[in-house]
Amino acid sequence: MIDYKGTKIVGVDMGYGNMKTAKTHFPTALREYPDKPTFPGDLLIFDGKYYKIGESRKAFIISKTDDDDFYILTIAAIAAECLVNKVYTGNICIAAGLPVSYVKSQRGELKDYLTRSKRLIFEYCGRQFDLNIVGCKVYPQGYPAVLSHMNDLVEIEIGRASCRERV
Repeated sequence: MIDYKGTKIVGVDMGYGNMKTAKTHFPTALREYPDKPTFPGDLLIFDGKYYKIGESRKAFIISKTDDDDFYILTIAAIAAECLVNKVYTGNICIAAGLPVSYVKSQRGELKDYLTRSKRLIFEYCGRQFDLNIVGCKVYPQGYPAVLSHMNDLVEIEIGRASCRERV
């Protein structure tokens, strides 16, 4: 999580095996319950529904926007990252990663999918959250990781060609 002018930027990698943020990860799995489960564990209560996060592995689908599962899992990922950082209210910008081959065709659809609710009021792991989704940027997976190390790179000239090497 990065603070930029009062907005928290939360990077979320929506993998088919695991959901990942800067400081958290959990299996890409959820199970909806009609009532509050006896043993809540990683319980997300959102929009009047109960979701156990990390249960019942999600099957592979080409487009992550085909159902609500990745939306709910992304809310859980944001909540997990916020929980670690002790952020329970405020503005959030989502930085989401897509496989390179899908970025061009699915970027707009994923952005709309993840920002369909501008205000998220929910409970996660017994803690109340009230977050405003103020934006969403979609990048090729791995791109944010490369950018985070750009300060470690310096440009050097080799003849007429330019290349980068680690300092």
